[in-house]
Amino acid sequence: MHWWKFNALFDSLNENTELKKRIAYRMMDISKIKNKEEKRRIRRIQKQIAIPVVNVMSDEDIANAF
Repeated sequence: MHWWKFNALFDSLNENTELKKRIAYRMMDISKIKNKEEKRRIRRIQKQIAIPVVNVMSDEDIANAF
């Protein structure tokens, strides 16, 4: 599928879809939220939906693999 078609389909998704909600939470700038309880709630959500960090190989590890 061409990128433009994919992008158009993705953009047409409803804002209430789980994927769009997750993206919105990941993009939120918590520093702009004044309410402490709301900040705490958003941080908790962001922690729950965070993309796990995978062990990344260093340049040296990659070179040694060859």
